[in-house]
Amino acid sequence: MFMFQALLYLIKLLDPIVRGDYVIAYFHTLASSANHPPFSWLKEVYTVLPYKYKKNLKAFYIVHPTFWTKMMTWWFTTFMAPAIKAKVHNLPGVEYLYSVMARDQLDVPAFVTEYDMTVS
Repeated sequence: MFMFQALLYLIKLLDPIVRGDYVIAYFHTLASSANHPPFSWLKEVYTVLPYKYKKNLKAFYIVHPTFWTKMMTWWFTTFMAPAIKAKVHNLPGVEYLYSVMARDQLDVPAFVTEYDMTVS
């Protein structure tokens, strides 16, 4: 039930934004395997979201992806969602995100920048 509520919240949050071009930055920083959504949920989200969500998405940036995240993203975009494969990008750190997005468009959580400084 919680995942369904999360999907409804996602749609409510994004619906006004996806009318035009948009970009998503997802910070996977310090996420544990307990925080990963089930693969079936990702598939359901992709199936349920209206076409405009996929069409108007210009880029989906994953900052600090783990090996597992990279593998699952590759598998998902290759076999389940090839239409968005070229739009999904794994970035090793925030500085790479700043090279493709203006800093004033981002509200990067403090723990993400702190993590970035410790691994750089």
